Amino acid sequence: MHCLATQEVEVQAKWEQYKVVYEKTYKNQVEERMRKKLWLQNKDMVEQHNRLYDAGEVTYYLAQNHLSDWTEEEIERLQNFKPSQKPAADNIYTPSGKAIPTTVDWRTKGAVNPIKDQGQCGSCWAFSAIASIETQYWLATKNLKSFSEQQLVDCVDGSSCETGGLMDRGFLYLQSNGLETENSYPYIAKDQDCHYDASKAAMKGVKSYTDLPQGDEKALADAVANVGVISIGINASRKDFTFYA
Repeated sequence: MHCLATQEVEVQAKWEQYKVVYEKTYKNQVEERMRKKLWLQNKDMVEQHNRLYDAGEVTYYLAQNHLSDWTEEEIERLQNFKPSQKPAADNIYTPSGKAIPTTVDWRTKGAVNPIKDQGQCGSCWAFSAIASIETQYWLATKNLKSFSEQQLVDCVDGSSCETGGLMDRGFLYLQSNGLETENSYPYIAKDQDCHYDASKAAMKGVKSYTDLPQGDEKALADAVANVGVISIGINASRKDFTFYA
């Protein structure tokens, strides 16, 4: 009984620490009990996986994060990328024919902003599109700016936090519109009316874009090396990916 009580105290202490680290607050005790149960389930899963990692049976490590107390449905809403059945761009990328380097890291060149957080909004597509645009802007100006994901969420037709969106639609929108910065059109992780102001645009827009052949990893590697940061969509539905560290 004493050992069990000690274990419960340790678990409660870790739970309280988790809430502090990730700034968690809940509406009432009922919700907190539900969230704690989810956290415990994911905590046990992460610890079980990491024992396999320590034994050399798997090659990657997991860790708890701000999603540990979320339901599967809440996590799925973050992954509202709408894959297209066929490329939307006028052109398909043609590999350069150059030798592909073994490593490419645009971060070391100062061409990539720090990781951003989409919050509880299915806007992964907007973050993906904006990240590639930020690098292209840097390549053209050697000035790294943080552009507005919220503008795409609000202004691209058929897109929302609830239903998600598609990067191609974001690029198409920007062929006719400029793009504001994060500061002038801040991210709020929820839907609102489009209030794009052309007078505040920090760039005129996108002249054109090109789609990669779906599933062609060599073409992707070539594009990363020779074009820059590439906007992609991946299947992130596995829990291993959610807690990948």
